[in-house]
Amino acid sequence: MTNSPSKAPIGTLWMAATTLGDIKDIPLRSLELLKECPFLVFEEDKQARQFLKAAGVQRQWMRYTEQREAFTLEELEKELLAGNDALYMSDQGTPGLADPGRDLVEVALRVGAKLRCVPGPSSLTATISVCPIDCRRFQFAGFAPRDEQDREDFLRQHLDHPWPIVLFDTPYRMRQFFETLAKVLHGSDRKIFVGVDISGEHEDFWWDTADGVFKRVTELPEKRNYVVIVEGNGGDFPAKKPFPGKRPQNQNRPNSNRPTGNQKKSPPARRR
Repeated sequence: MTNSPSKAPIGTLWMAATTLGDIKDIPLRSLELLKECPFLVFEEDKQARQFLKAAGVQRQWMRYTEQREAFTLEELEKELLAGNDALYMSDQGTPGLADPGRDLVEVALRVGAKLRCVPGPSSLTATISVCPIDCRRFQFAGFAPRDEQDREDFLRQHLDHPWPIVLFDTPYRMRQFFETLAKVLHGSDRKIFVGVDISGEHEDFWWDTADGVFKRVTELPEKRNYVVIVEGNGGDFPAKKPFPGKRPQNQNRPNSNRPTGNQKKSPPARRR
């Protein structure tokens, strides 16, 4: 009786954090994996060369962007099934929040590969760390739509919320985004916190109304990366006060579900 050959081990997919701006922010483990992993995947070629230079190596890599190159996914599957480890890095920060890394994770799960992560810089948590707004609870709305009317509808929907709202958008739509935000919140005293070029040469943080922030954007010499946190509308969930105003925090309201005065409790509903 002969023993059947043991099944070859499946590789590991590493989702590794990188820098937000300053190359020295890259985690040490990410630099080590850039040297050791047999299969490397990056979001863009320019950043790939920058990260490999920081690791002091010259390596071949494959690209996986928003266009979702199917060939890269096929090659990733082959490498993992062959027992080789793979590493993915997005352009900035920690992958997965607002970039295409999820598709690679799906491939790894489908073939039974192990998943590992290298935690590190994140523009969202970096901005929250210096934000004066209480962000113990917040709503992450992600990227706003490209079309102006869609963007306005999107902002009106998400800003009608009692918790702070975190928003992203691309540098090349910076003026359009803040112009629409100023239109939606025009005249409101709701404060906005903006992290600009976090960890970069022009890092700055703004704390102002929507109108004030838009004025600062028009004075910038160039477009930059940014994260936006808008104060909640100050109400209970779901929001009751007409958008876009802000209810005073000390305003008391009766609970409509609790009987008051001589009001009688309704009998419990009968189960059917």
